[in-house]
Amino acid sequence: MCTKFIYTLIYLILQMIRTGYLIPLGIHTCTDLKPLYLLNHVIPNRYSLPRGVSIVYDEEYSIHAYKLGEHAGNINFAASDIFTRCTYWPEEYSILATFRLSPDADIPIWEDGYLFSLIPETSVHLKLGLSVSREQVTMFYSDNKIQPGRKSISFNKKLYDDEWHTIIVTVADNVVGLRVDCGTIESQSFQRTFPAFLDTTGDHIHVGNRKIHPGQFRGMIKQLLVLPGADAGKLACPNETPSLPSISRQPDVQMMEADGPYKVSYQIPYDAECEWQETGKMWYDIYTQQLKVCHSGTWKAAKTSQAAPSNLIQPVPQLDYFVEHQQVVGPAPSIDIHVFTIPGEGLFVVMANYNNHQRKQKSMMFKWENESLLPYQNISTYSPSSWTSFQIGRHFYLAVTNMQKSSTQAVTESVVVYKWHTKKKKFKFHQDLPSSVPRDVEYFEINGNHYLAVANHRASQSANNTSYNYSTRSFIWKFEKDEKLFREFQKIPTVGAWDWTYFSTLSQSGDLFHFLVVANTINSKQEVQLESKIYYWNQLMAGGLGNFEEYNQNIPTSGATDFEHFEIDGESYLAVANSIKSVQLDNQNGRHSTVSVIYKANKSTQRFDVFQEISTYGIIDWEYFTIGNDSYLIASNQRPGHMSDETTNQLATKETTIYRWKGTEKFVPSNKIEAAPAADWEVIQDGRQTYLIYANGAGATTQIYRAKLR
Repeated sequence: MCTKFIYTLIYLILQMIRTGYLIPLGIHTCTDLKPLYLLNHVIPNRYSLPRGVSIVYDEEYSIHAYKLGEHAGNINFAASDIFTRCTYWPEEYSILATFRLSPDADIPIWEDGYLFSLIPETSVHLKLGLSVSREQVTMFYSDNKIQPGRKSISFNKKLYDDEWHTIIVTVADNVVGLRVDCGTIESQSFQRTFPAFLDTTGDHIHVGNRKIHPGQFRGMIKQLLVLPGADAGKLACPNETPSLPSISRQPDVQMMEADGPYKVSYQIPYDAECEWQETGKMWYDIYTQQLKVCHSGTWKAAKTSQAAPSNLIQPVPQLDYFVEHQQVVGPAPSIDIHVFTIPGEGLFVVMANYNNHQRKQKSMMFKWENESLLPYQNISTYSPSSWTSFQIGRHFYLAVTNMQKSSTQAVTESVVVYKWHTKKKKFKFHQDLPSSVPRDVEYFEINGNHYLAVANHRASQSANNTSYNYSTRSFIWKFEKDEKLFREFQKIPTVGAWDWTYFSTLSQSGDLFHFLVVANTINSKQEVQLESKIYYWNQLMAGGLGNFEEYNQNIPTSGATDFEHFEIDGESYLAVANSIKSVQLDNQNGRHSTVSVIYKANKSTQRFDVFQEISTYGIIDWEYFTIGNDSYLIASNQRPGHMSDETTNQLATKETTIYRWKGTEKFVPSNKIEAAPAADWEVIQDGRQTYLIYANGAGATTQIYRAKLR
């Protein structure tokens, strides 16, 4: 009886630790937190604004604000940027937000515009959020540990009236309070106490959105801050202008009581847009203590006897051209490059180094330091073809596809998973996943579960078999949290699979759909004109656990090697890389001269419609990236140039074309880069600067290009 009681007690303690009701020794509460100025983190430089964001000047109230339009991008930053000493969201806090919403905005009555949200980097699961709809202010809180599902508290407030409003939301225990324009506090209760240990590891804080559509905030925001352990209402109210109070930041401010180092002021950003009717008009900016004049659509500092600071006016960055930045030498040619960031460690680049003359080949990992790549770690691989990275909880992983067997493998090829060793600062072997000539591995997360999809290109070949069987099954592996290992989850029939791409998109009704699309390249008859298949996640299958079912649409492809999913202005696109026209043709007859297709999601029909066709030559990969407000696509054309004249077989120079999105004109050629035939292009973002790096499948030396901005 005593033994049973002890086991029961241990079980209850473990459950309380797991759910956050009891914290083990060594885990400390978050103290000494500073005010979190969210706008400062998502827009650290007012002259490098995110897509769809502008600075406007409200002449009536003589204030500046950020205007978020309907095409504003997914503005966010890593929670680790502000939770540096402690990874937990404060147990008690208040949120102060000042905004203005137009009653003419084209927003349904049911749609929420999120002021901010806390969401894991690798999923769309909402952990915390504050939103405003036409009739309500809503605080969301999700806890999948005890009571699955999302909880919310709504206050009936109609704030779409074209007036400035300041709302102050306070959270303490299970009580949520709302104060509008320093008015009377209204309170409601959560179903349970807000957790003292809401872990933000791997999460991102989104401002003006909830990562997916709908959820965009469309209006003006003057300020948005979180005050841990304090009631912002005591600091901002009462006020002479109750709809426009603000709490200005003092140097090295610390969390104190209401009489601490805060002051109410009227902060004004450096510049703003102005109307053409105001051209020539002048006003005095009390924030910068400068006289400003409306010129060319912007309030600019007027010239005086003293020169204005050189960094006063900086336009939104625009690409001019790319220049060579650094040559990187690897141990062998590379057919894939993967760029990733380990929280707290920095940015890394790993290559899939492939050597036709030997099975075992070290693949090189580099670390990005001082605007250059430096060798960091060699990882043993066996004819590698693809890398991916992911984070599960506090742990970070790398996975590589090995297309040949190692000397210790007697049966099959494999995908090898490596785990980051926090003390040794290196990746160590974690798990082998048996595969069959794997070409690609794709990580994704659905409903808090973690998966790897492996594209098995063909059946493993025995020593006495000279023919290839491309009709095989590709595997999906699920991470079992108790074992901390991946286990086989689902098998999907594929034909010469080269690539898996996961993406999620919203239907017209607002439902979130999860998709996997496979690039089928070639069959056993050496035919490349195939159908690549789309699969969707059906939560009702497998006894409610969910799995992937074939979707009602296939994509006709020609030697498909890649699918690239991206979103522009809230619309979902899917670009396919068609690499080869026919294996029976030779290069003189345009074997690799193909048309690659971009599809656009039609929310009403729930299908992907042909949107644009682009001529490519031996393409292996598409890469989508943005600079400033502009969107780009770059093609990894692996063959040595485009066919300029197939009748004479004259090859053009080794040029890679960059395509720029131009709205109604779709994607148009905008830039060219002189580069060796590339198997893969990847983007490195370092602050405001953008770099491109490619995988050189013909040599050990690759090149990094730096964007020159206008």
